[in-house]
Amino acid sequence: MIISMQINSIFKKQPPKNESPNESEQPKAKTKFSLMIWLSICFFGLSAIILIMMWIFQTVLFGSFYKAIKTKNLTTCAKNIETNIGDAEIKSLIDIIGGQNDMCVSLFSYDGISSFNEIHSAFVVPSSSIESLSQEELRSYSLDATKNNGTVITISENTSLNSFNFENTDSENSDEKENNLVGIDSVFEKNKTESMIYATMFSDKAGNEYLLLLNAIVSPTESTVQTLKYQMKIITFTLLVISIIISTIFSQLIAKPIENINNSAKELAEGNYDVVFKGKGYKEVEQLSETLNYATSELSQVDQMRKDLIANVSHDLRTPLTLITGYGEVMRDIPGENTSENIQIIIDEATRLSSLVSDLI
Repeated sequence: MIISMQINSIFKKQPPKNESPNESEQPKAKTKFSLMIWLSICFFGLSAIILIMMWIFQTVLFGSFYKAIKTKNLTTCAKNIETNIGDAEIKSLIDIIGGQNDMCVSLFSYDGISSFNEIHSAFVVPSSSIESLSQEELRSYSLDATKNNGTVITISENTSLNSFNFENTDSENSDEKENNLVGIDSVFEKNKTESMIYATMFSDKAGNEYLLLLNAIVSPTESTVQTLKYQMKIITFTLLVISIIISTIFSQLIAKPIENINNSAKELAEGNYDVVFKGKGYKEVEQLSETLNYATSELSQVDQMRKDLIANVSHDLRTPLTLITGYGEVMRDIPGENTSENIQIIIDEATRLSSLVSDLI
C-alpha cells in the first residue's frame, strides 16, 4: 500500500480528455477588451483624427490660409518686378504679372522730395483701390512702407454692387420701398470683399527710388466654406462607413486566427494531445501555430513515454509483491511452512522491491 502511494505521488496521472481541470487551477484572466475591439477603436480613432484635421483646415482655417497665400503671391510678384526694374521690358512684365495673377500693379518713380511720377500701371480689376491715388495717398503708402523695412500690407473691406434692379425704388408703396432697401443691404453683404494692398519702396543700382503698389481682391470665402462644409459632411459619413467595414474585415483577419489558437490551447491544457493549431492569415500567427504544433508533438511523446514507464514499473513491482503476498499466505495457512527459507525469500523480494523504488526516486 505504501509503495503504491509512492508510485502515485511520483507519477501523477493526466486528467481524462473529457475532464477539465479544477476551476481553482485555471488562471483567471483580467477583464480586458478583445483585440477586435481594440482594432475597431484604433481605426475609428484614426478616422476621427483625419476628419477633425480636415474640418479644421478646410473650414476654420480656410480664410487664414487663403489670405496667407494671397500675401505670398503679392510678395513674390513684387520681388519679380523689383529684380527686373532696370529691364527695358519692365512695362510688359507688369502687364503680364497683373494679368496672370489677377491683380492691379502700379509703379512710380520718386524724386526723393515729394513727387511721385507714374511709370506704368496695369489695372486688370475694375474699381481698383490703387487707381487714381493722390500724391498725399502715395506719400502715405511710401512712409508706411519705409517704417516697416520697405514693405507694408493693408487689408480693407470693399463693398460693391455689380447689378441691382432699382425700378421699384421710387414706388409710392412703402412696403415695396422697404423691401428694396432690404434687398440692397443683402446684396452689399453678399458682395462684401476685402482689398489687399502691397506697398514697397526700393532703389535700383543707380540709386533711383521707386514706389510699387500691388492690389489684389480677396474674394469672399463664406460661400466656399459652406460648400466645403457640405462636402465634409458627405466625406465624414463615407469615411465612417469605410472605417466600419475596414475595421470589421481587419479584425476578422487578425483576431480570428488568434482566437482559434486560444481555443486549441485550451484543448491541449485538458490533455488532448491530438489537437492541431491552425493559424492562418499572416506570418507571425503561422509561426506561432507551427511552434505550438511542435510543442504538442513533444508533449505527446513525453506523455507516451511516461505511460510506458508506468506500465513497465508496474510490471516490475507486481512480481515481488506477488511473491511476498504468496509466501506470506502460505506461511499463515499451512503449518510447518514458516521456515527460514521462506522468510529469506520474502526478505529478498522486499529488498528487490526497495531497490526498484530507490531507482525510480
